[in-house]
This record gives sequence, structure tokens and C-alpha cells, in this order.
Amino acid sequence: MKTLLLFLSLLFTVVSVAKPTVISNVNGYTLSNSGAMIRFSHLAFENGKVLMIGDQSILNQFNDALIVDGKQKTLLPGLIDAHGHFMGLGTSLLQIDVRDDKSALATAKHVRDYAAQNPNLKWITGHGPTKRSLLPNN
Repeated sequence: MKTLLLFLSLLFTVVSVAKPTVISNVNGYTLSNSGAMIRFSHLAFENGKVLMIGDQSILNQFNDALIVDGKQKTLLPGLIDAHGHFMGLGTSLLQIDVRDDKSALATAKHVRDYAAQNPNLKWITGHGPTKRSLLPNN
């Protein structure tokens, strides 16, 4: 609910104010063009476009900006229309993926090889076909 209220207040700010806005005091994360993670504490934007990210020195460059305190919340610019299931992604990286296996035998061999490569696992979990039968001769 707090995130929604922050979003609505920022949306109102963007629509109603014709000057830059700086969100300060955030734990901001974004990616560079090369894919490197960038951390920032301040973000300046105007008319829905990010002008600059960085530290508190941004405040010196946008003297007339509306300042919004982010209250140390996490800010991920660019995640506007998309979302990620981070827990599901993390879990999937710890599982065996047998979606491309063509038969029950191929899946069994895949699981055998995975078990040999991960001898400390108490359980092997995974994901794979839901509509294709793994019965012999398929």
C-alpha cells in the first residue's frame, strides 16, 4: 500500500508540475548499457523521462526541482510495464530443467547426470513438460 501511495503521489507530481523532480534518499538500482549494475541514491526526472541518476550532488544541478524523499525505499527505474518473479527465478536456477528432454529415458539420464554433479543435494527438484507424456514410447 505504501508503494502504491508513493507511486500515485509521484504520478500526480509528474502530471501537475512542469519542473524537474528529484527523488532523493533511495536505494536505487539500474543497469548500464553494458549490463553492469549501477547503484544510486538520487534520481532526477521531468515529463516522465529520467534526466540523471547519482548522489546528492544532483541537488546542486536541479536547484528549482521538486524534492521527494524516497525514505530509503528501493527504486528500480525502468520496471514500468514489466515485473519479475524474483523468488521464482531464483528457485528455477536451483532446479533441473527438463523441458527440452524428448523422452522419459532422456529425462532420467538428465536427472542422473544432475545428481552426479550435485552430490550434496538432499532433494532434486525441477520443472519440465506438463502436456507431454513421459511414458515409454513417447
